Amino acid sequence: MTGSYPCEAVANWFIKKFQGDQKAITQLQLQKLVYIAHGWHLASSVNTDGIIAEAIFAWKYGPVIPRLWEEFAQFGSRPITDFATDEVDGHIFVPDISNHSPQAWEIQLLDYVYDVYGRLTGPQLIELTHKPGTPWHSVTEGGTKISSNKLINNSVIRDYYAQLLEELNGN
Repeated sequence: MTGSYPCEAVANWFIKKFQGDQKAITQLQLQKLVYIAHGWHLASSVNTDGIIAEAIFAWKYGPVIPRLWEEFAQFGSRPITDFATDEVDGHIFVPDISNHSPQAWEIQLLDYVYDVYGRLTGPQLIELTHKPGTPWHSVTEGGTKISSNKLINNSVIRDYYAQLLEELNGN
């Protein structure tokens, strides 16, 4: 079985990647990139529960992982300047995906998401995740029924990204 890392570890991977390229990333971009990585991960392997263990919900501006929102809310729409942290037994640490021994294909998948979607702005990512047929669009009935407790089931996310994968492969 692969995947299901703490969402903070996947978020920190993206933050580190953006910082390494001297690019800014906002919470909105981060939320969408982690969600997109989760979707591609679900579609790429039948033996996965996704790249993150946490549930994803359909909020006004698209798919959201509430734990990440809580972690980075203080940045608002400003660039994120700190890594997500966690606390175990009174010790604060920075979750890192490399501490969980990810498989090579999972890092390649994160690189793919960064390369393809990391260049998009927050509004462009909102538009992408709100398109008709997307999990967000389906769960919110076209954006007419939005609430912070609308769960986007992994099966819906998997089906959507599996369809994209088939289209990408020309099937």
